[in-house]
Amino acid sequence: MQVVRYFGDTDGAEAAPDDATWEQAHKRPRPLGWHLSQPVLQFLASTRTELDVDEYDLGDV
Repeated sequence: MQVVRYFGDTDGAEAAPDDATWEQAHKRPRPLGWHLSQPVLQFLASTRTELDVDEYDLGDV
């Protein structure tokens, strides 16, 4: 499985403002973070799936 993320996308999400409450920030997209839950990790391991993650910064393009 291959995952590719592009930073600097003009349609991308922005982080919550510094004065946002946790509830407000929790509802916004997470532009710099992601995770795989334990059930997903167990499934990937049971199917012997390899995970390849690439990230690119298009900010200077």
